[in-house]
Amino acid sequence: MIPDSDFYNQNGDLLSCRALGKKLGISKTAANRLISKFKARHNAFDDEDTLPGKVEEESESIEAERDDTELLLSNPVNAKRLFESIDELKPKEPKKQFEVKMPKRAYRNIIILNDIHFPYHDEEILESVMHYIYDTQVDMVILNGDTLDCEALSTFQDADRAPFGEELDLARSFIKQLTKIARHNNADCEFVWIDGNHEARLEKYLLRQAPELLGLSVSGNKILSIRNLMGLDELGWQYLSYSEFLALPGDLYIQHGHKVSKHSSSSVGNSMRDQGGSVIIGHVHRLGAFYVTNRLGTFRGFENGCLCKQPKYLPKDSANWQRGFCKVTYTDETTWHVQQAFIQDGKFMMDGKLYGS
Repeated sequence: MIPDSDFYNQNGDLLSCRALGKKLGISKTAANRLISKFKARHNAFDDEDTLPGKVEEESESIEAERDDTELLLSNPVNAKRLFESIDELKPKEPKKQFEVKMPKRAYRNIIILNDIHFPYHDEEILESVMHYIYDTQVDMVILNGDTLDCEALSTFQDADRAPFGEELDLARSFIKQLTKIARHNNADCEFVWIDGNHEARLEKYLLRQAPELLGLSVSGNKILSIRNLMGLDELGWQYLSYSEFLALPGDLYIQHGHKVSKHSSSSVGNSMRDQGGSVIIGHVHRLGAFYVTNRLGTFRGFENGCLCKQPKYLPKDSANWQRGFCKVTYTDETTWHVQQAFIQDGKFMMDGKLYGS
């Protein structure tokens, strides 16, 4: 907690927002919030004798207030003041999160894939990625959104749309193989499916075309849902919707993402501000890394590339995309490291071995 004396100058006058911000090394907006809370805590100091600078400092305070003060004092430098204020640093949580605990053994590996976009997937790249997973002891596989393209459900008009049923068949075949291969070295491997904005097209389509069918369910599960149509429950996959995220140990959050910036790593920087911690996203089809260090620690963000071909509606080689995926390795229950695989000409290097050659 900030000592009450810090709110006054040498003459005993209450500091202005600008002066307090300069003194504590925080923004004017953050300083204004601190002063407002300070005044509220001491009833606006109507009585001169009750000024906290002239009495013994309080030894106790509300825990949430202490947390807010610590966050406001973080004052990160560079990175365009990523966590400039408490409102930016506090996570804006979606309606639900799914938390995971890592098993207790030497190393635990998590493979994260995203933006495969069946039927516009890159078959050769997926084959190489499956080969890598086969060679690796994996504890969890995460499909972090846009596994399906759902082109036929889009509002964009295209006469040559891929049938939705074709996408489902391809994706179901893929995750069945993926489940089997990942359990080759670890029968206890876990699997998580996170919807992306493309999977969210199904619900939007039903709302437009047949809202009366949207609520059809059996045993609480919607019949016309990605979860049911993909058969995720039967395969033992945990399902998260587009608005949800996965919370991993060590304050690492996995979400598909919904913001796109022009340059690599800028999008995940925005997601870090929203989430209030370290984040791995897909969505932008780029590879990138973003780091911020402040008084609260070091936060890391990663953009995880894509595993699809360039769509036919874009000019050849015009998309600023990179193919790739990542592996997250836990060296203890909360310490994690990210290794990104950059796929070039169908080849990538992971764990000292070249794949796709």
